[in-house]
Amino acid sequence: GELAIETLSEADGLTLVLLGELDLASAPAFAQALHVVEGAGGRIVLDLSQLGFIDSTGIHALLQAEQRLGSRLSLRRGTKFVQRVLELTGVADHFSYDERQDGAVPAPHASPAPSPKSAIGGRPAASPSG
Repeated sequence: GELAIETLSEADGLTLVLLGELDLASAPAFAQALHVVEGAGGRIVLDLSQLGFIDSTGIHALLQAEQRLGSRLSLRRGTKFVQRVLELTGVADHFSYDERQDGAVPAPHASPAPSPKSAIGGRPAASPSG
C-alpha cells in the first residue's frame, strides 16, 4: 500500500504522521523515514490517527521502532481499525501513548477545516410542490 509520512516539529521532539497504509509494501519507507529522524534527539511520536490499514509487517515495523527508541517513542492512537488490530495481536500494550491532540505545529501546507457553522441561517431549498 501507499504510505505518506509528514514530519512535524514539537517543542520536545518530532511527530511522524503516518497517512495511508503501513504494510509489506510501505514498511521499508517507514523504516527509512524513522532512521532519518532517530538522530535528531528528543522524543518521537508516531501519529497513527491517519493510518487506514496495518498488517503484520507494519506491526513488526512498529515493534522494531519501539525496540530501537525505547522510552523516546510513543504513539498517538490510530483509527478504530488500526487500534483493534494492535489490540487483537496483543501488541497495543507494548507502546506508550501520547494523548496530546494538538501539541504539534501544523504543516505549512495545512489549511483550516471549513467551519460546520457555515450553514447557519440557511435553510434547505424548498422542493417544488406539485
